[in-house]
Amino acid sequence: MSKSGRLVALDAWRGVLALLVVFYHFIMSFFVTDFDVVTWWHGAYLIVDAFFVLSGFIMVYIYGNRIHDERSFKAFMIRRFFRLWPLNALVLLAFIALQFMQGVISPEKLNFSGAYSFSGWISSILFVQAFNIYDLVVWNVPAWSVSVEFYVYMVFGISMILLGKGRVFYVSIALIAVSIAFLAYGGKGMKVEFDYGFWRCMYGFFVGVLTANFVYFSRRKEWIYKNIDLFQWMCVPGFYFYILMGNFDYLGFLSPFVFSLIVIVFSHDGGSFAKILHARVFGFFAKTSYSIYMNHFLILILVSQAAQRIPLFGRQLERDPLSGRLILHGYWEPFVLCAISYLFIIIASWVTYRYIELRFQRYGERFFPSRLGK
Repeated sequence: MSKSGRLVALDAWRGVLALLVVFYHFIMSFFVTDFDVVTWWHGAYLIVDAFFVLSGFIMVYIYGNRIHDERSFKAFMIRRFFRLWPLNALVLLAFIALQFMQGVISPEKLNFSGAYSFSGWISSILFVQAFNIYDLVVWNVPAWSVSVEFYVYMVFGISMILLGKGRVFYVSIALIAVSIAFLAYGGKGMKVEFDYGFWRCMYGFFVGVLTANFVYFSRRKEWIYKNIDLFQWMCVPGFYFYILMGNFDYLGFLSPFVFSLIVIVFSHDGGSFAKILHARVFGFFAKTSYSIYMNHFLILILVSQAAQRIPLFGRQLERDPLSGRLILHGYWEPFVLCAISYLFIIIASWVTYRYIELRFQRYGERFFPSRLGK
């Protein structure tokens, strides 16, 4: 933990997870390679559940003793709104601008149906696109998780007002049980986004709330501190092997609890691995993680379109007839395009973090600052 009270290692994990999501979409949504990355990375769709668990944990850590009446709840939700919505709106405006630009260049490609319908755009602006309204993910694909999380914040805040921090433990168990029931009813396990995404988020978030309660208890256990180095280094291969195997439905259902172990271990900011995560580069990615997450899909679209038009490797890239993804050969081509994608994503995310995120966060902090603090 830093002097400011921030959980530095867990913050760093947010940045790492955001970068992994970029790679997942690079491989699964845009490009086909000669080597079988998909088999080794297919379960990475579960990474979003790690974000939900982290979010629940951090909300208890920051706001657990601060939400106690209607005024503090209103302040909490206003801050959450200014934290999430402005960048969401900006990216959606960029998406619709891209659609119009494509229409100007090639009128036959102007498309406002399906994933790019006007109603989908309005739903995305209102954060309601993942409430089983559509039969596919609309506009900015990763934003479905942010939209449902906003409403889960409401559930969390109301629970804190009605029951307080001490009893939210019991509410968490009940909400987790209800969420699992809905996910089981949906028949797709954790492979839900636009349909049962709210319940997936609810499940992970309140596992994070339970995790915060466990961490408070575990800080009194000396054996955990003595073995913290071992536990932290075990998390790295453990995380990968779970992602490797997590494509199976029954293992995917366990993802929030699996990721809660990482949160427990790295909430103790000591340990040699946690110290590595204190490096400035991880701090940078932690700060820009939300921008990376929200910006990357649009930039991957632009990179893939440019790669198809520009003979970067001395040839015109072709699309796979089954998946529609661009075909890359060897190791050099995917490495170069992945590096270019990350470069543009990181630059764009630094800009949006500095000029959008920070600006609107400060604006949100003007509401009831004395009741919640910064």
